[in-house]
Amino acid sequence: HDSLDFGATTMLMGNQAKMLSDDGRRVTFDDERGIEIMQLWQDMVLKDKIHPAGEPNAMRVAFEAGEMAMRIDTSALLGRFLRATKDRFPLGVGAFPTWGERPRQVPNSGSVLMVFAPEGPRRDNALKLLQFLSRPEISNEWARVSGYMPVALDPLADPKMAAFYKDNPEYLPILKQMKDTVPMVVWPADHAGEISVRLKNMIDALWLGKGPAPQIVHETAAGINQLLGSK
Repeated sequence: HDSLDFGATTMLMGNQAKMLSDDGRRVTFDDERGIEIMQLWQDMVLKDKIHPAGEPNAMRVAFEAGEMAMRIDTSALLGRFLRATKDRFPLGVGAFPTWGERPRQVPNSGSVLMVFAPEGPRRDNALKLLQFLSRPEISNEWARVSGYMPVALDPLADPKMAAFYKDNPEYLPILKQMKDTVPMVVWPADHAGEISVRLKNMIDALWLGKGPAPQIVHETAAGINQLLGSK
């Protein structure tokens, strides 16, 4: 994923770990559920040896080659995977895994467009562009072309979207999973980049076996909280 911490955050929030304190001033992902899922991830790599340790792009290539049985990735790459595996082996698509009987919870990464222009023609034109991009038929077209989850509340009300899902059933799990989507955690702005790097480093340390999972997760959270100035 483009975001360094998206994998870690997806796994932690998928197991319903609490990411931030209520006041947003300290991270709390080293709770019982956070350690539980990070322990599972480490065990899959080091103990069970069913999960490779590598960079996302290398693992994507291995998946396309049929060397990996399962891959959790952005829906924007589904088109690429379908093209790469066509006439070679059937590609199945499913919903994000659940942890035991806990309800599915999938954080949605995203982007944002901001307008900083002062009052005047430039801002007026920029707002017209945002209004155009926000129209359901336009955002639905973007979803069809990119593979990203639609943002329209009822995408199937659009005949073109209904036809798309009928002709491309591999994309249906994305649509069905919309009800399980939750907002991505927003890190304190001054340190968002550093937190993202530290979470990526935490996963690397887990996969390399640089210590027990509880120790690595607690140390990562403590380091981030020290960065945030939390006692």
